[in-house]
Amino acid sequence: MPKEYEISLEIEGKFANFSRPDCGVTSISYPAPTQSAAKGIIEAIFFCPLTRIVPTRVEVMKPVKKRVNFSTNYGGPDRKTALHKKDCNQQVSNQLLADVCYRIYAKIENLKLNGNEPWLSENAKKHLKNNNAHFHKVEFEKRVIHNRRGCFRNVPFLGTKECTPSYVGPIRNKDLKPCEDVNVEIQSMLLKVFREQYGKPNPVFSEKPVKIIKGVLDYPAERP
Repeated sequence: MPKEYEISLEIEGKFANFSRPDCGVTSISYPAPTQSAAKGIIEAIFFCPLTRIVPTRVEVMKPVKKRVNFSTNYGGPDRKTALHKKDCNQQVSNQLLADVCYRIYAKIENLKLNGNEPWLSENAKKHLKNNNAHFHKVEFEKRVIHNRRGCFRNVPFLGTKECTPSYVGPIRNKDLKPCEDVNVEIQSMLLKVFREQYGKPNPVFSEKPVKIIKGVLDYPAERP
């Protein structure tokens, strides 16, 4: 059995928006990051095409009580027909979480590749036999622990790019427990948008209710 490498980080911000697809036009946030959102935060810090990130747990460090209304101007193809003809933007209402802080835990796995993948660069193919999961862990922690934010691959964000964090780094106070007042049951939670890496959108939802118990959300095991 291949060795698993675990990583963790803490992220805090004024606003967060982990949109629920089942809420229609108005974007309403889940109380905690989806599995795909947690993966995106980690890969924004460091990304390796030869490894796979699997978020396993998230801890909610602040009460999920404050919510704010936020409107954006949308100019994409899904506008109302009348607005599209006039080339006018459509206002979209969002309900954001305010004053949030999360701890994200994940494991890193080596991808099983044969070297014939068209998306692999020649340089990546040279490292197929290496333990890239260990390399990913070392490089990720180097950037997080030393707070080398200028070396991040992208700017991490809390659900949407408008929600930038005020802190991204190692867990600051390990003695501090998750917020025990957060107890939520989500009947069906979006786990990830893409079923396979570099694939087409194919959303995967949890088959059973997902529970946040005393501020701790354990992500369901992924489908084979």
